[in-house]
Amino acid sequence: MKKKKYLSIAFLVWAACGSSEKVAMDAAALVDTKPSADGLITSDAWLAPDQATDSLLAEDASAEIERDALPETTLEADGGANDAAATLVCNPELLATNPPTQLSQTGCFEPGKPGQPIAEFFAYEVNSPLWSDDSLKSRFLRIPSGKAITVKDCDQNPATCLPIEQGGTPEDEGHFDLPIGSILIKNFRLQGKLIETRVLVRAATLTWKGYSYEWNEDATEASLLADFKDRTVGAQVWHYPNQQECLQCHTAAGGRSLGPTTRQLDRVTGEGNQLDRLVALGLLPSRPKALAPYPDPRQTGPLEGRARAYLQSNCSFCHRPGGPFSDMDFRYDTKLLDMNVCNVPIIRGTGDPALPPMRMVPGQPEVSSMSFRMHNRAGYGMPKIGSNLVDPEGVALLDQWISSITTCPTAH
Repeated sequence: MKKKKYLSIAFLVWAACGSSEKVAMDAAALVDTKPSADGLITSDAWLAPDQATDSLLAEDASAEIERDALPETTLEADGGANDAAATLVCNPELLATNPPTQLSQTGCFEPGKPGQPIAEFFAYEVNSPLWSDDSLKSRFLRIPSGKAITVKDCDQNPATCLPIEQGGTPEDEGHFDLPIGSILIKNFRLQGKLIETRVLVRAATLTWKGYSYEWNEDATEASLLADFKDRTVGAQVWHYPNQQECLQCHTAAGGRSLGPTTRQLDRVTGEGNQLDRLVALGLLPSRPKALAPYPDPRQTGPLEGRARAYLQSNCSFCHRPGGPFSDMDFRYDTKLLDMNVCNVPIIRGTGDPALPPMRMVPGQPEVSSMSFRMHNRAGYGMPKIGSNLVDPEGVALLDQWISSITTCPTAH
């Protein structure tokens, strides 16, 4: 089998959710963009995509696995007789088909430096982060050598931005379509300690694989979980998702990778504008179409924009056309009338006296189901998975926005 040089770039998102969530830097800026190794694919076949009956998780099992698009990798022995001395290489095929039981065996992290990715990884920030129970999050993205990110552009490809019923695609304009073989890694910290690392791999055009690794008490090693798990950490309960739950948030309608978009990455860090850096590194063929960056919901600025940015990042991957709950549309640019919430009766939980009967009542968050669900985690609480703690700043922001609405629009 042929050898192929392998170059990858990756990114770290500083997720700053909540007043106490501050940026946790787990990786240095780009250190070296040279291939770490030549390699050969060692496995002979891919595992079949999950055959989930839920339409949310269903994949096209007949789709051809695009092996040639993946970087080829192997393990390099040091010349000794002990195979354990082999040099680990971060391998997207291995992660997608047979993920190691220990995170240190993935080859994607620096030996002896828990949670720190190898030097090929690179840090970036987002404008409107997801709430994750007041945890410190660091996110990473790695792209195969010779590949580039494709960005959804309604000017260049107007057909993709048509309504879904007319053949359009559901992800947002500015969404980054990551090439096959891309790896996303996200670390979570509570009380300053690593508690979880999640891995998401694009294995084929329609196939993504997600896994969760739990860190031990000393935060020296993380182990692959076979199923979901709840763990008490201090005064809170942390939830580790299983593979199916990963894709319940990373929806196909949302584009699976979710975070990397023009509107999230268009910001200046200590090394300059992130979009310009992507172009300079060859990961974007050119600067994407200019789209207004999402405002930070935690900062000052127009109330509506901040509230809508919060809904975009925390809710719209499910609540959008083509999503699992498409009867509401929480995308950032959707007009209030088209959100289908203002003075609209609920359709789930009807008859339950504890649940307000209207999705949103102008000026009255206390009788709006949207507000009620976000103030709760049990029963009809939102989000349904991925969070056990109410976001106090987030719900306050949404309540202020609902209070500011005086009437429901009747026309555009």
